[in-house]
Amino acid sequence: MGTQPPQSPDHLSIDSIVAPALPKPSSLVRTFTELEEHFYRVHAAGLAQDIQESKKYAHRIFCLISCWIGAVLLLLVAAGIGYNFALPSSVLLSVIGSTTVNVLGIFYIVTHYLFPKR
Repeated sequence: MGTQPPQSPDHLSIDSIVAPALPKPSSLVRTFTELEEHFYRVHAAGLAQDIQESKKYAHRIFCLISCWIGAVLLLLVAAGIGYNFALPSSVLLSVIGSTTVNVLGIFYIVTHYLFPKR
């Protein structure tokens, strides 16, 4: 039992350098890999759907808030001009205050629901 001396680079063969072939994966490993691929496909599809829904509802909430503020603006203009339309100042203040709180509340709730921190 002698030890072989280290081979010099001139005496190396390709068989001593190339790694042996890996064994073929078992059916359990193939099944697990297929399940992982399915999971990632479903997850990616879910993220794509979330993005589309976020865009849709962000546009809708923008339209709702814009219409709401527009209606309050019309109410204030109508009260300011007169034309047989008069509201007490306490009513106008409550409309302005409640509109501000409602708009900010809806904006906060919807944005945190549509765009969660992950």
